[in-house]
Amino acid sequence: MEDIFKVGDRVFCYNFGGWGTVIKKNESNYAPFRIRCSFPIGDASFTHDGRFYKDSPPILSFTEYTLEGFSQERPEKMPNPGDICWVRDDKNEEWNIMHFIGLHPTSSYKYRVSRYNNYSNTIDYM
Repeated sequence: MEDIFKVGDRVFCYNFGGWGTVIKKNESNYAPFRIRCSFPIGDASFTHDGRFYKDSPPILSFTEYTLEGFSQERPEKMPNPGDICWVRDDKNEEWNIMHFIGLHPTSSYKYRVSRYNNYSNTIDYM
């Protein structure tokens, strides 16, 4: 087993509040959690390669990381191209029946629709 962490190393773990220090290392190859670290919210033990659980991915790092992109917001169900959908420009505008064409990749109006089931006369909506 290759030793990655040493006593005194400055390490980062998002789960335990940020930066910490390796304070103890168990040299036994039979101990599943060989690394002990001190963090702002308390101490925690890790496997030799920085895992908090034996079967989880490593979370102990020499560099700071974030969970950018993490979301528990349910994704919006998108219609298929050609499906009929109701659209409007604003909360106070009238609803229009259109055919969904696709997403607009660059506009602030993200939905591309058409009165007809083709790409002629497309309109973009928010």
